[in-house]
Amino acid sequence: MTLVDGIHTNDVSALDRGLAYGDGLFETLAVVDGHILNWQSHADRLRRGCDALSIPQPDFTLLADEARAVASGTDRSVVKIIITRGSGGRSYTPAPDTVAVRIVTRHRWPDEYARREDSGISVCIAQHRISHNPYLAGVKHLNRLDQVLASIELAKRGVTEALMLDMNGFVIEATRCNIFAIHGDLMVTPCLNNCGVSGVMRSIILQLAPSVGLRSQETELTLHAVCSAGEVFLCNAIAGIWPVVSIDEPERAFTIGENTRLLQAALRAGNHH
Repeated sequence: MTLVDGIHTNDVSALDRGLAYGDGLFETLAVVDGHILNWQSHADRLRRGCDALSIPQPDFTLLADEARAVASGTDRSVVKIIITRGSGGRSYTPAPDTVAVRIVTRHRWPDEYARREDSGISVCIAQHRISHNPYLAGVKHLNRLDQVLASIELAKRGVTEALMLDMNGFVIEATRCNIFAIHGDLMVTPCLNNCGVSGVMRSIILQLAPSVGLRSQETELTLHAVCSAGEVFLCNAIAGIWPVVSIDEPERAFTIGENTRLLQAALRAGNHH
């Protein structure tokens, strides 16, 4: 099911700037028992993204109604919201009269995600490096070619996810997830000052850390710090928490630890996943 500006259609203008330039933003939301999880956190990030790109803010009451309409009748599904600047011709410079476009779609829930939460996943290190752009750091914009190229790599290597490093060799994120590493009672995650997406689930986990006895820190995360951790996991709004059980190169195996399980339980208890 798809709504474009509230209309049931799959058609978007061929001149849309989201298609031409990646000039827009998106959010991916989990629907459980017909309820959209963490709506306010997604809406807040979308507001910040619109401010960063100077796209007019959508009507969030209307957008929430459209998301609920698309999700209606499903026990568990995924809703994706795309906001583009709208149609604007061939120039990079937006026309002053462009009108933002809302695209809301529904997708099936990925059944394999529950198994990954329980049993964990294997990851590789992507050869493709994620680009620096401090102005867009944290924003979930439509320019995702770095992640596309890294995803092509992981598909060839037979693993579930690929960790992405920046040009300085620091671990930033995975292709569709944020990353955490746990050393004792300290949980670390990459700082996102230069690149990367500031995930909704990442923010929730940072908030929940004290409730399970963990200190948290955002830092420049080295590959050595990941490989020497006691527990490593990835997260996003649909996956929840995926424990990492192995990295293929450098070769490293992990056990799924108590802290990871406590955080998974805390997400469920708080109706975040």
